[in-house]
Amino acid sequence: MSANDSFNSRSKFAHTSAVRLSYALITAFIVIIGIPAMGSIIYGIIYHHDAAGGIINNAYAQGPWYLGKGVKQGMYVTYQLQFQDTNQGRPFEMTIYFKNQTSNGDWIAPAFVNDQGTIINGTLKLSALNLSPLGGPPSNTPPEMGPYINAYRNSLAWLEAYASKVDPKSLSSSAWGVIAAIGGQQIGVTGTEKITVPAGTYDTAVVSWHKGVDNKIWVNGDFPYPIKAMTFADVTIGNPPIQYAFTLQKTGMGQPPVPKGASEIPTPPLQQRTARGTYTIQLNWQPVSIEPGKNVTFVVGAKDNLGNPISSGIYSLTINDANGTVFKQFNDQRINGGIGEPLAVTFPKAGSYKFTVTINSVAGIGGGVFTESANYNVVAVPEFPVTALIALPLSIAMVTLATIARTRFNRMKKL
Repeated sequence: MSANDSFNSRSKFAHTSAVRLSYALITAFIVIIGIPAMGSIIYGIIYHHDAAGGIINNAYAQGPWYLGKGVKQGMYVTYQLQFQDTNQGRPFEMTIYFKNQTSNGDWIAPAFVNDQGTIINGTLKLSALNLSPLGGPPSNTPPEMGPYINAYRNSLAWLEAYASKVDPKSLSSSAWGVIAAIGGQQIGVTGTEKITVPAGTYDTAVVSWHKGVDNKIWVNGDFPYPIKAMTFADVTIGNPPIQYAFTLQKTGMGQPPVPKGASEIPTPPLQQRTARGTYTIQLNWQPVSIEPGKNVTFVVGAKDNLGNPISSGIYSLTINDANGTVFKQFNDQRINGGIGEPLAVTFPKAGSYKFTVTINSVAGIGGGVFTESANYNVVAVPEFPVTALIALPLSIAMVTLATIARTRFNRMKKL
């Protein structure tokens, strides 16, 4: 073999060895770094960590969702919710406890409502297919709970028409169905959003539709109800009023205690939309603290659904006491420039009073068959509450006993 052949042979051998070494290094890189990195990427797609280090499931990674998915025996939820046909859209709290199930899987769910300190409780029977309220035993609710169950059916359980156990929907699908209204719009998932509510932080898919304005419902793939919603009534002109809205306040395991009723004392101004959303009526008064036997001045204000003050109108104000008896009535009161004339009222005793403001006409045109009104709860309190009268002697007694004990202790030290 010539020197030149020997050199070429060694060069080929060196080239082959270099190639093999390169392949080995690339393979090692893929095994040591590439695969774990790819795993991290995939893991990151499915999961991410919250600020506290806990794992939060990605809403899209959970597969099909339906109303009731993820519900567990012993679980409870508390929502603040409002529905335009219940108390003229005034928000209230509702707690539902999934105690156990019937033989066919329906949920026996004790529930209670907290509406401005008034507590109403009963037992719901909720469908295993979509958590819609069912009649018949073991359902047991008082008549006054009816409007709140209706609000539940038309808010928290509204999506059951589109996503039930027998017809679940993908949290990445933009086509869930069509809104059941004239010119109904398509409803479906339009994106994802991480939201924070009083109950915590959740990854959600945003289920929405557009009709005049954007309506949105935020769904987490592992939670039985949507986390949050904000939807609006269908109107032809003006700013649409809220159709229904809700937000998850608390959730956990174990039966929650039923709170004791404690009437809240409203403070002015109070504002309500009329049932049809035509007007927004405001009730204001001075002084803020209403005491029996003292004069209080009330003023009514009104705006149209565009937010403009009513230029001229006629309204009536009716005040009922806690027994439903009419205590005071003001008829044919005028509104000019969105503000009514001051009305003086003296309350004979402490307690809750219901104010009803009814718009009779605007610019000389009556409301016809429709009644445009708003209701408010107003509370008169004693100048010195009874609880304070009870607490004061107890406090004085405790201070006296503490003083006596301290004096005796000092005498014993001297001895």
